[in-house]
Amino acid sequence: MKQAIDIRHSAIVADHDPKRRAATAGILRQAGFAVEVAAESASLAMLLSEGTHHILVADSALASISTSVPVLLMADAADSITAQHIVADYTTAAAAPGELAMRATALIARNAERLAVRERAATLREGIRSVTASMRSTNDAQQIADTLVRGLSECFEADHVRLVIFADQRIGALDAEWIRPAGRTLPAQAWKDRAPLKALSDQLWENAEVLLGGGDQNTGHQDHARLLPPGILPSARSGFTPGGPTLLVPVGEGSSALGILQIAPLGSHGHWGATELGLVQHVVGNAAYSLLQSHLIARQQEVLQRLRQLDQAKLDFLSTVNHELRTPLTSIVAYLDLLQDGSAGPLSVDVHRMLDIISRNATRLSDLVGNMLGASNSAPEGNHITSAPLNLGRTLQLVTLALRPLAEQQGVTISYTDETLDVEIPGDEVQLQRLFTNIVSNAIKFTPTGGSIHVTSQLPRLGMAGRIPDGGPAVEIRVIDSGVGIPPEELPEVFTRFYRASNAMNGAVPGSGLGLAICEGIVRGHGGDISVTSTLGKGTQVRVRLPFEPPE
Repeated sequence: MKQAIDIRHSAIVADHDPKRRAATAGILRQAGFAVEVAAESASLAMLLSEGTHHILVADSALASISTSVPVLLMADAADSITAQHIVADYTTAAAAPGELAMRATALIARNAERLAVRERAATLREGIRSVTASMRSTNDAQQIADTLVRGLSECFEADHVRLVIFADQRIGALDAEWIRPAGRTLPAQAWKDRAPLKALSDQLWENAEVLLGGGDQNTGHQDHARLLPPGILPSARSGFTPGGPTLLVPVGEGSSALGILQIAPLGSHGHWGATELGLVQHVVGNAAYSLLQSHLIARQQEVLQRLRQLDQAKLDFLSTVNHELRTPLTSIVAYLDLLQDGSAGPLSVDVHRMLDIISRNATRLSDLVGNMLGASNSAPEGNHITSAPLNLGRTLQLVTLALRPLAEQQGVTISYTDETLDVEIPGDEVQLQRLFTNIVSNAIKFTPTGGSIHVTSQLPRLGMAGRIPDGGPAVEIRVIDSGVGIPPEELPEVFTRFYRASNAMNGAVPGSGLGLAICEGIVRGHGGDISVTSTLGKGTQVRVRLPFEPPE
């Protein structure tokens, strides 16, 4: 009775010579192969298209076919192997039956190992990509470190992964570790003394090296890693005795190391080849970049928070001081009014003149205190606006009339051209008076004797670009002066609280730097916009646009 053969591999024998084809097929069948045969290219291509064979044994005429199946060439003594023969191995046609079967079996094993390595590399790359994406999804340094050690443990099936980051001017100290559930762990005392670790990580980073220690240290890739010297970490002194090859990788950026990473596959003897080492170094580089970015962002947030605290402290101080100033100032203004209206008896012309000067300066001081009090309110100006229909032309007339004496005192002419005398817009009259008073007062302060100020208001016309940001029609008010102007590089700062132009500081022009900041808040609270254009030495124009609903 014939014994059954355990068939584990499938082969194709492709040979033009029928005798040799039959002999080769017989040898492989005896060795336990399932064999199909082909005598020419067409039948061979059909068999290969099935995709179920482990090896192709072919003569020189058929071995040049393109296929992913490993090819064992059956060569005659007269045959020459050329670049057209895509073969993995070859033997002579006269080889012993045992050699043929052995070569076929070995070739299949090598191909299976190669495919397994390729599949593992693809799996590792996908795992590393996932770890990198997770690290980039957060700015929390500890979370980045925890993601790295956990992800590497899962990718390389390690029992224990440790990361130590040393504090320097670029980053703060950081520790992270991942221990596989029910896995063996490394003693903690091995990492207590950080000085040797720092020196080791700096040396590895400078030499662009990683270290391997414990277990089977033969990687076969000494250009990528050197062996861990005895006595550095895996010793009785350090309490570190891994059961598998342990990898130490420096974490660095620039000219020095940031820290060191350890991967310890304690439960099994892993293999650190070129692919594995390259992927670890790649993800560690990404981790270093993410940690530095997170540290930078954290410092920026701390600075921003500190600036906000300082700003709030300044505003709180202003609020307190303003309230303290308001009480005596109110009393001063009240007594001045009593003196000027004769309640305390008749006064000479000279005394009246002095009281007028005191009164004007008291009014200026009151306006300044009001501006500072408005700036000390942390809520936007628009939150305090009560909207009601108001006559814009009358509001502008009141402002120009009230400020004309101040302009004349300084030798400046002020004029007003109005197209909006009978036009009503929605707004807060008190706030709008304050808005235009601030703008015109600024123009008076910065216009020298002999200069002029012109206030205009215009209705939107067909084809004009008189529209506010939301696209609706707007009435436009312009205050144009022939004053000293603003340096062009300082124009972007004019709406910043407490900012004063350099020529105002140099010319000792009084002011707090709050006027335009308050104006911007009022305009935005009304749904409009405000802009400033200026030419140094020639003058400044402030343009305000406010929402306008034309009548039906």
